[in-house]
Amino acid sequence: MSDPNIEEIEILREAGYTEQDIEEYLAYKRFDSTIVESKLCICKNTKEDECSNIYNFKLLPNLESISFNKENNYTSLLLNNKRIEITTPKIFLPFGIDKYYNHWSLNMELHNKKCEGNEEFLKYLEDLENLICKTLNIEKKKLNSQIGDNKGVPSIYARIQSYNNRPRCKLLGTREYSNAKEQLNIYRFPKEVYIKAKLRIGNLWKVNEMICYKFNAVEVKIVN
Repeated sequence: MSDPNIEEIEILREAGYTEQDIEEYLAYKRFDSTIVESKLCICKNTKEDECSNIYNFKLLPNLESISFNKENNYTSLLLNNKRIEITTPKIFLPFGIDKYYNHWSLNMELHNKKCEGNEEFLKYLEDLENLICKTLNIEKKKLNSQIGDNKGVPSIYARIQSYNNRPRCKLLGTREYSNAKEQLNIYRFPKEVYIKAKLRIGNLWKVNEMICYKFNAVEVKIVN
């Protein structure tokens, strides 16, 4: 029986991907195929239990209290004259910390869509983007959304907070990673782990008729 990946592997080779790149891609593809969506929130053993991710959302900034401050070239989002920070629930990080166009980045995925905490967090981000569109009086397609979809799995993109091209993000690990021989850092961050990230909402910029913004990660913690 022929390997269904052979044709795909040849295409990747022709596109210039290395054997290591291809193996990592196939490994993640195999992992992705094992994910089974639960019919109930996986945080619960019974319908009466509370989702363990719910507690995060009581601390999320009230969207109705956010102010939009217009500057010369951008608009800032503030709460009580401070930058707004939100904390994610337990979220999957398939590729670790990537470097993309000279920016360190996180591509996070909400694998269990049935988790009440994940659903509420995703709705919060969607409401945030709807608020941006309403306040700026633009259509949703004119906003460069930071919410994506990877084969039905909701994804969220964020950049590592930096200053003068130097990362300014606190990285924390479980005991397994904290006791590793090499210190956990931006260059050595594991793949296929669950994390909780503290994200700071960046400024709104107009670029080629699109409104752009970013989530900037100021803290990333590996969780079990």
